[in-house]
Amino acid sequence: MNNHKTGMLTVLQNRDFLALWLSQLVSKIGDNFAVIAALVLINRLAERAGIAVVVIAAAMTIPQLFALASGVFVDRFSRKTVMIVSNILRAGVVLLALLVQRPGQLYILYITAFALMGLGAL
Repeated sequence: MNNHKTGMLTVLQNRDFLALWLSQLVSKIGDNFAVIAALVLINRLAERAGIAVVVIAAAMTIPQLFALASGVFVDRFSRKTVMIVSNILRAGVVLLALLVQRPGQLYILYITAFALMGLGAL
């Protein structure tokens, strides 16, 4: 009979896993706030908010289709390095959304969403 304890609390006692888990939790919370902020910005700036929401949804969904192919890329490099570099790039890319001030600049938001989700797929 196997007497090993398993469960979330047991796994979180591993310091490396705990650090990874907490960093991913913070990242996911940040992603959700970014989505809400993007929707609020679109609602305030877009003349046709419905179409703008569809475009941002597509910009966020299409990169997810490439997630399977990204596995081939990740396998060629250190997973840790890819994760660190992609998250640093995501932190820089998200700042591009600050450039959106007028309706004519919403394309920056769409590109930002696409890039964030593309990097997140790694």
